[in-house]
Amino acid sequence: MQTIHTTKLLGDLLRHEPDTREGQWRVAEHIKELVGRHNLGVCEIFEFAETPDGSGGKYPFVKIISEFGVSVPRSSGGLMTWSGHFDTVPKKGKQMHSDALTIIQGTDKRGDIGKGRGTLDMISGVVAKLSALEIAHNTGGARRVIQTILSSREELGSEVLFQAIKAGKVEKAPVGATTEIRVQDDGQPSPLYRGRRGRIGINTRFMGVNMHSGAADDDDLEVLDGTAHRYLARALDEMMDSERGFFIDNQHPDDAEGILGRRSIAKPGEIAGKPEGLSLVDAIDQSFDIFTTDPNIAPEWVLSQLREYLLKCAKRPEHDLKVWLEERHGVPFIPPYLTPADSALVKVAEKHAVEIRGETVPVVGAKGVAEEGMIADLLGTRYIGWSPDGEGAHEEGEYVYLDSIPERAEWLAKFVSYDGDLNA
Repeated sequence: MQTIHTTKLLGDLLRHEPDTREGQWRVAEHIKELVGRHNLGVCEIFEFAETPDGSGGKYPFVKIISEFGVSVPRSSGGLMTWSGHFDTVPKKGKQMHSDALTIIQGTDKRGDIGKGRGTLDMISGVVAKLSALEIAHNTGGARRVIQTILSSREELGSEVLFQAIKAGKVEKAPVGATTEIRVQDDGQPSPLYRGRRGRIGINTRFMGVNMHSGAADDDDLEVLDGTAHRYLARALDEMMDSERGFFIDNQHPDDAEGILGRRSIAKPGEIAGKPEGLSLVDAIDQSFDIFTTDPNIAPEWVLSQLREYLLKCAKRPEHDLKVWLEERHGVPFIPPYLTPADSALVKVAEKHAVEIRGETVPVVGAKGVAEEGMIADLLGTRYIGWSPDGEGAHEEGEYVYLDSIPERAEWLAKFVSYDGDLNA
């Protein structure tokens, strides 16, 4: 019997104001107490600074290790990561003075809608994972140890998660699942998301004293305001926004079974920048790994679009900017095609999603949230995700269908109970 009521827990966590740093600590402590009270595993809270050099405010990193049932040995891939996040997303409009959770009666087609006071999409995913842990505990059917991690500052480059990985707080797992990819912009049922990612390396040099880290003009856009290292990824996202949601052919020759169908939704606007560089006296040099999901995209096009964006939108003088592709020495950039290794992961996730909804749940290619990307890139974890249904993430009118949260919890619990080889 489940004792975690997902809607009540969603309201309780939103009441802590997880859109603030202080509120995230309250949420972390609430989760730790809940995990202990319901015997859901061993929960630890680690503290990491805003930046790797130790400066800035302190943020929580939550890690829960849960073992329910007879697990496959970890040496044989018996660990699965469930990831989610908090973030300091400012409230907008009516959210400023609204209740933590407002429930609106649904239609004949769908159940009740929940509107929250900021970060609703994130906390909905957190609630789904906690509920899934209780289902796995009650059934005792998990075949893998579950590593649940909840990190902060995703919107600003996942600095906390990066530090946690480097500090050895995140164990390497062959597969992972998340309920925090994205909500649909049209309010329709969210598809399953499998990351199809390619990498394009671009180098940038900003010259002139105004571009020194921390000394940007007030008129500069967010991308160049304060520490440029954190925000160029956001510029890339805006730059390619017009390309979101278009369809591409599934072209990989190894995809003989058509796991993603003949066509899948590509999300070339879902890009992550991983800056590496040094602030010089009168310049900032940075290199970016740009992860995109469109196999047809040309590195030269990305380069030209980035340069155009920085010249026009960010108002960079042409003589103060240099942008060039990474030197590859004849080696091509990595194409973002589906590989045979993804087959079992996608098939099992799709099977359980269809069982739960009683209808076809499409599987699309998309770059996931920063957690999925960073864990995949640094630890080699292959991810699948299914977000709660909703609309307008991070916007004033954001909402989530409340019945989709326990759906995702059931999906996670079924997924971790799969007895076969997810590495096949």
